[in-house]
Parts: sequence; C-alpha cells; structure tokens
Amino acid sequence: TSWIGVETLRSKSSLGETFWDWGIPTAASVAQLSGFKFDIVATGGIRNGLDIARAIALGATAGGIARLFLQAWRAGGQKGASVLAKRIIDEIRLAHLLTGSPSPDILRVQPVVLGQRLMRWVPAECPLSSKLPSQ
Repeated sequence: TSWIGVETLRSKSSLGETFWDWGIPTAASVAQLSGFKFDIVATGGIRNGLDIARAIALGATAGGIARLFLQAWRAGGQKGASVLAKRIIDEIRLAHLLTGSPSPDILRVQPVVLGQRLMRWVPAECPLSSKLPSQ
C-alpha cells in the first residue's frame, strides 16, 4: 500500500501527487516474492476482481481491497458492500474461466505476459521468470 497515496487522498495535498508512484508497485512486490514458501496478500492499488486474479497469477494467495469497500459501505451500507463483494467475486471467477483455470492454484502456474514497466522489476532469477513466454 502506498501510504503517500493514502495520505494524499486523505488530506487532498498536492505534494503527494509528486511522489504518488514512489516505492515498489504491488505487482512487482508479488512477482519478486513469488518463489518464497509463504502466503502473499496483494494490497495497494487493487481495484477489482481482475486485479486480484492478476495478483494470483503473479504468485499471490489473495488480494485485499479496502477503499472501495469503505466507499460502498458509506454509499449503501451492508447492501452496498455486499453488491461490491459479489461483483468482485464474479470478476475473479470470470478471469479464471477466461484463463482456463478452475482454481487459484492452477491460475498461479499459468503463463503470464508482463508489460515493459513491470518487467523492469522482475529479475531473471525470479521464479516468475519461468512462467514468461520465450522471447
């Protein structure tokens, strides 16, 4: 989670906009840790079920979304949060279907395609590198 981003949103400070992208992106953190034998929960910048599915494909065990749930609760109470949860679950399920992955364990071992920005963060010796298509 980018605490600079959190504080920028909270305080509406323009100073935080300058440092908005400071730090290691969530996807890069997950990719770099993917070979370790512990659970990884991807948080920070996760906005929907597709983002959670992408994090799982990179090696995460789960993804966390706080801000959207707080906004949904504020706007619609428990019903608003429930509607959001159902949508996110449906998005994760659809991502599994579209990748031919019946479970998160299968999604986690599917090949991945990374954009150039994320590729800069993934060292060649990273276990995720073995899931990348040959170049």
